Amino acid sequence: MNDVEQLWNKMAKAYEEFTSGDNSYSNTIEWPCIQKMLPDIKGKSVIDLGCGSGRYTFLLEEAQPRKVVGVDISDEMLRLAREKAEARGSSALFIKGDLNDFVPDDQYDVVFSSTMSHYIVDLFPLFANIYDMLTYRGIGIISVMNPIYSAQYPIKNGEWNVRYLDKSERSYVQPWCEGDDDLEQLLSCSYHHTFSDYMNAIIHNGLTILEMQEPLPPESWKSEAPSRYDAFIETPSYLIIKLQKK
Repeated sequence: MNDVEQLWNKMAKAYEEFTSGDNSYSNTIEWPCIQKMLPDIKGKSVIDLGCGSGRYTFLLEEAQPRKVVGVDISDEMLRLAREKAEARGSSALFIKGDLNDFVPDDQYDVVFSSTMSHYIVDLFPLFANIYDMLTYRGIGIISVMNPIYSAQYPIKNGEWNVRYLDKSERSYVQPWCEGDDDLEQLLSCSYHHTFSDYMNAIIHNGLTILEMQEPLPPESWKSEAPSRYDAFIETPSYLIIKLQKK
């Protein structure tokens, strides 16, 4: 079991609670933008890379794909996903896989992922695998941590400040661990990728960029949560990229 898997096994429950709230960034900012960018997936095959506890897998399933598969490295995340699938009567299939070297046994009309790429040290093999996973003219919707945001992740034993071109490994406490006595000293390690890192990995692997979005926070936050609104405007969390294999 590698370090990333151990980390997510420990954080699974806290992450699920943090991201499933109605007012979470995932639900208020990321998913509404993804919905606008998604193609019609009714009757299509879909794979969700880094599916976690299946939140987006189940949302994708609501659009009536023919087949939907979630892949994650964490046994605990997959356990939560399978429990929810059973409770929902879902036909989604959840399988274990390390996205650094995961090779699916089939091709898919749609490849989806949400905020998993900053745990991958080298983007080129990741997007090469995405190319191979896609059917001809298949679509990828890849939501990543905005490089402006990941640039501020602390270098090991460092402070939260922007070091945009520094490719050193980052180390920090996740927000869903804060205030939890069992998790608040638990450090996550990840990588910062620049805009050019993403563009080069996509283009050099033969994928075509159809659209890119950096979603805004809800307008209602201006009055309801002005500090939260301003913080997101200053440092956006998401970059969402729509790709196609041609």
